[in-house]
Amino acid sequence: MDKRFLVGVLTTRDADKTKRCLDSIDCKDVDVVVIVNTTDPFYLKKVEDVCVGYTVIETSCNGTAGRGKNTVLDYFIQKRYKYLLPIDGDDYYTEGAVKQLVRYTNLLEADFLPDIIGQLNNQMSYKGEKTNWIDFSKNMPSKMFAARSKANWRTLRQLNKLAEEVMPFNRFLLLSSVAAKSFRYSETLLAADDYLAMYELYSQPSLNYLLLREKNWYYYDLDETGTLHKFVSEDNAENMIPFWQKIATLDFTLSKTISIQ
Repeated sequence: MDKRFLVGVLTTRDADKTKRCLDSIDCKDVDVVVIVNTTDPFYLKKVEDVCVGYTVIETSCNGTAGRGKNTVLDYFIQKRYKYLLPIDGDDYYTEGAVKQLVRYTNLLEADFLPDIIGQLNNQMSYKGEKTNWIDFSKNMPSKMFAARSKANWRTLRQLNKLAEEVMPFNRFLLLSSVAAKSFRYSETLLAADDYLAMYELYSQPSLNYLLLREKNWYYYDLDETGTLHKFVSEDNAENMIPFWQKIATLDFTLSKTISIQ
């Protein structure tokens, strides 16, 4: 078989969760690479110990997720794969998800080549339990969430409104080689680098989107030290200014999306 599918697993901390992510892939038709992007000098060894049998690569880290995500893109392009399934190492796929994504591309290639496959709603896990955003926010200590959200509440509302109107999904499930070569993640943003990348790609009229509904594809792992809390923290308000400046320059009027129920 030619090299068609690569799952790019990006990990920054928690090697055990990375192993959980790898176990959830469960598809013989894909290759897997684990990209380690961390400021912890001992973390690479931890990942290598729990990911025996997988290709593990460490990348230089500047403290942002974008640096690691670009390394995943670069590896994918260099090795000349056709499709990339990028996933953060603390997240994990639902049963059979990767097999189904491979099946979609095989079925659709004759008539429609999807450059990007995205999704509308994903499930979440928090402290080992399955949850969703509404329940998670309700169960957080109210004063803590209010304090962290207050500074960027308008920003959060703007982002949600924009997502509903022009790009109603929140993660890439799969990228073609064409899509992967047409953008880079921001290596300066402390949060929302993935949102910015999705908006930039969605604004490109030459790229085709396939949106998948009515199925849970993976679990997003919520962590109180993770990206979500960086996004709503008061300390990050200034960091988000270039994000909104870039969003304001994008034109979504020619975006092409096909939705599958």
